[in-house]
Amino acid sequence: MRYVLPSRELIADLVELMVRGHGIDAVVMLPSGDKVVPGMLMAAFRLDLPAIVLYGGPTPPGMYRGKKLFYEDVFEGVGKVKRGLMSGEELRQYEDLLFPGPGAVSTASTGNTLGMIAEALGLSLPHTSTLPAASNMQLRAAKYTGLRITELLSQGHRPSTLVTEASFENAIRAAMAVSGSLNMILHVMAIAREAGVSVTLETFDRMSRSTPTLVAISPSGPTRCEGARVSPRAISSRLIAASPVRFSACVSSSVSNECTLDVSAAPRSPIFSEPIRRNVGSWERRSASFTSS
Repeated sequence: MRYVLPSRELIADLVELMVRGHGIDAVVMLPSGDKVVPGMLMAAFRLDLPAIVLYGGPTPPGMYRGKKLFYEDVFEGVGKVKRGLMSGEELRQYEDLLFPGPGAVSTASTGNTLGMIAEALGLSLPHTSTLPAASNMQLRAAKYTGLRITELLSQGHRPSTLVTEASFENAIRAAMAVSGSLNMILHVMAIAREAGVSVTLETFDRMSRSTPTLVAISPSGPTRCEGARVSPRAISSRLIAASPVRFSACVSSSVSNECTLDVSAAPRSPIFSEPIRRNVGSWERRSASFTSS
């Protein structure tokens, strides 16, 4: 685990090196995974060129005898085998069938959380961060992302002109509201530093006290990323009624109608009319480990 954060820094450095070395004018970033997403977001702010992030997406669930398989099922299966509640052969079938294709699991893992944060920051087209990996909707999102980056280049929009302190507050609140990974603390602070925005442990603690839980994405609850169809930008709008969310810009602010994803046919998002919890609780105690390590 000592190589986790150095690997993130290396990713940011390599993206900067390749973009600067080849004189690229604008960039579409296609990250997926716990360190790649924050590393590329750091690079986006460091480069400050027109940029859009299209997240790789969560993994569709595997199937075993008509039952959906998820990441946690394998962990729980190990315990069941030890207690004699499941055979070793059945557990091996879980392992073989768990991930039927590409993606970053289906839980609110660090990678999926940071993908949603990228959208909430305004650096991804709306509704794109929870599209299942390699789905037809994601292919369409890729087309629209390519169209939009050319517009950003011609209009001169860069991360520094779109993302503000309010953007980071929106992103933090949106991630908290869907029970995002606690690892967001480490990464959002690093991304904010590259953007010249002050985000501290106290920021997370202050905002957690006034941010409700709207969706309990696994492992905090039954909802899965690939089925949530949650737009972090929509989450931010929903939070306006419950917390002091401020308006922030987005890479799609002036995008043409052609580049607007139609998600009307997708399953409805499980954003509950009433919050599951009125606030996500104080993060002061939970984040103490980051300062003591």
